[in-house]
Amino acid sequence: MANLPQGFDVVEHPWMDRYLEEASRIVSEKIDPRDQSSELTRRIRRGRFNENTTKASGALIRRGLTEWLDADGSGRPWFAYVNYMEAHRPLIPPEEYRRRFLDEQGILRSYRIDRSWTKIWRYTFDLFDYSPDDLEIMRTTYDAALAELDDLLEDLVTTLERRGDLANTIVVLVSDHGEQLGEHHMIGGLRARSDRTGAGHTACLDPRHLADAPGARTPRPEQAAIRSGSQPSRRDPRRSRARRGISSRFRGGAQLDSGHYSGLGPDTLAAEAARAVSR
Repeated sequence: MANLPQGFDVVEHPWMDRYLEEASRIVSEKIDPRDQSSELTRRIRRGRFNENTTKASGALIRRGLTEWLDADGSGRPWFAYVNYMEAHRPLIPPEEYRRRFLDEQGILRSYRIDRSWTKIWRYTFDLFDYSPDDLEIMRTTYDAALAELDDLLEDLVTTLERRGDLANTIVVLVSDHGEQLGEHHMIGGLRARSDRTGAGHTACLDPRHLADAPGARTPRPEQAAIRSGSQPSRRDPRRSRARRGISSRFRGGAQLDSGHYSGLGPDTLAAEAARAVSR
């Protein structure tokens, strides 16, 4: 995944100096003192904030993206790739979202079920079994994480709409993988021995701007990305060469990250969006 940043002018992560304090606060406030469900909660309570623990801080993406848009002000076309980590393990949805799906007893149980990597792999290899009730609580915790993600996306899109940034913009929601929630005796983003998967970070297109799009072709802009989680990337020496091939008419891009790289580079993402719109 190390080549994803090539072609982007700006790549940002929540563990960078400008975000780390706020990211640490966001993650810390999500974790209930009773939560013993993963390695992350124990590390956070010890004050360990770095690229391996600063995840699910998607609220920073709105700030990062709007600041990047304001910094240019040229009005040129732009491309931004934002990556949210809220639906990736370890799941730490705030209690307010758990309460939408669980009663008090269910919430307490969601904090006590061991979803550490060791336990999940033991389950995957049939060395341990979660009870049916435990699996149902885990699925419901996943629902809570999706509910939080829904609100974060709504907040981002509403903010961009209010600013006038969506007037001539296509928003594309994509998925990197499905999620096993006990199906095939697996937990997490693992491949099953079947074409059928569990829940998924569902891929879809925002239909609002597609009505006038048939036959449209999207030019290659320079791009940006912002994340909200872990897995830092190494600078690729080919990045500068790739950027020279992009027209200066287009605005520099930003990559805004909430925690997990997909396997597609920015040019590939732009091309896939253009193909989808032209169908």
